[in-house]
Amino acid sequence: MGKIADKTLIEMVKIKPGTFTMSRPVGHLVCNADEEIPHRVTIERPYLMGKFPVTQDEFKAVMQHNPSHFSVENGVPAAAGEIQGRRPVDCVSFYNAIMFCNKLSILEGLSPVYIIKGSKNPEKWGNVPLHKSEAWDAVIADGSADGYRLPTEEQWEYACMDAAINEGWHADNSGGKTHQTGIFAPNANGLYDMLGNVFEICWSTPKLCDLVLPGLEASDPHPIIYRVLRGGGWRSKPQILCAAYQLHAVPWKTGTDYGFRVVRGADEKE
Repeated sequence: MGKIADKTLIEMVKIKPGTFTMSRPVGHLVCNADEEIPHRVTIERPYLMGKFPVTQDEFKAVMQHNPSHFSVENGVPAAAGEIQGRRPVDCVSFYNAIMFCNKLSILEGLSPVYIIKGSKNPEKWGNVPLHKSEAWDAVIADGSADGYRLPTEEQWEYACMDAAINEGWHADNSGGKTHQTGIFAPNANGLYDMLGNVFEICWSTPKLCDLVLPGLEASDPHPIIYRVLRGGGWRSKPQILCAAYQLHAVPWKTGTDYGFRVVRGADEKE
């Protein structure tokens, strides 16, 4: 795999540290009432976040293929005047996303974050699983690495909190498909498409609730490790396009409204 010459593929925006109130809209989860109580969260270090969700062109440049349903090949071209390659990549899973992160890190000469089967080299991981994989579920994140990673849901919500509620591509305005990133105005952090278009896969796992999600039962020696998705997508109801809404998915699941955004550490002196 050759190195990307003298540039970064993903345009990043610096998010400054701070404290915010994190919560979930009442009634949208199976969790108990305590999970919906607002609580203060402190982001202690600055970080860089993708200005846009990963696009089809960016994904293909790293992974050498475009899995997206919304493509010319599948008969779902971009809307008139929009650029196909600037649409967010879709039909990706958590497994796809962590492989992308490590491959991009290596391409740009950075230290990869994720470790699977004792290796940071995704070439040694094998093909991205299409079903449950205990090896991939046991992925470890190297906190000292400077490469690309998925945001935690705290990082994601903190970066999103100033986005305009209900503004983005959703079921009422999308025409049943994704759209080129960057058409709606950015939020206060300069980030585009934080709400709508595609859900964004996070590193975080959902918290256990009174009504436990299938696969999370404590008695199961190999429970399914669900991952959190944020932001809503092109087929979501507009009222869920808010910073707090949370969806859960198994890590091998793909969807036509599943995408992701990447983060990296930032120099605190900048």
